[in-house]
Amino acid sequence: MEQRLQLPFSLRSFQATDIGTELDRRLISIHRTFALVLCTQGNINVSIDNKPYHINKGDTLFIAPAIYANINSFSNDLQGIVFFVDYDFIMSIVNKTMDITTGLYFGEHPFLSLSVSQYDRILTQMQTLMERENHENKHYANSPNPQVITELLASMGRTLIYEIVNCYMMSHHLQVGTWNVTDKLGQNFIVEVYNNYRKHREVAYYANLLCVTPSYLSVVVKEKTGKTALQWINDIVMSDARQLLLYSDQSIKEIVATLGFPNQSFFGKYFKQHAGKSPKRFRMEGRGAKKN
Repeated sequence: MEQRLQLPFSLRSFQATDIGTELDRRLISIHRTFALVLCTQGNINVSIDNKPYHINKGDTLFIAPAIYANINSFSNDLQGIVFFVDYDFIMSIVNKTMDITTGLYFGEHPFLSLSVSQYDRILTQMQTLMERENHENKHYANSPNPQVITELLASMGRTLIYEIVNCYMMSHHLQVGTWNVTDKLGQNFIVEVYNNYRKHREVAYYANLLCVTPSYLSVVVKEKTGKTALQWINDIVMSDARQLLLYSDQSIKEIVATLGFPNQSFFGKYFKQHAGKSPKRFRMEGRGAKKN
């Protein structure tokens, strides 16, 4: 088995000919993986949660964990790069550079149109990192200092993320406000929900993890985000469930296991409570609508 560097990210170039089958028309951000798509030539039309985005050269689209970006159309000369990043790795940077208000804005506005200078800087860094990663992987077996190389490339990846975050904040005219204890609590809660929602859906679990009472956690989260702690948990679980039902090839039984529900009956009741229809009906109606 070929030995490769164990990095918290990967970069992959793509072009129009890579997008062939219906399954390939989905830019999938895997569970606990964040993706950034940079268009370097041509254009592509993508929808996330039914919201359309038209992406030209120099535009970027951020895809959060467990979100499926459906590709509606693209030009024949399309080219780009996808930057996949482990959720923990990117959140360690986001938590240092964005307050909770900025972070929520970022989540709701995943599109960024780069200036010429910003595009040149980010593209150069991506290409350099991709070339260096490929080179080091080819020579991994003979490398005398694989740990040093791993840390070096991780540092290059971190620099790239800081560059992207800086471009985003400048382009959207965002400034980080003053942090306080409750801001940190709200931010840490959201991070932990994304880390654990497939196993834990109880507010008490997160309160215990963050060393506060469930009622206090809900009050703070509601104050900072406009939603209670339980609403956040349910919204993230349901978002993942809807995406899996609409876009994955997993059976409902397999989705139940993926999302950590005890059985199919429990999942069915949970889904119907929040969506107003059964998982089977939601899948049939959703996929039928896409074919019309």
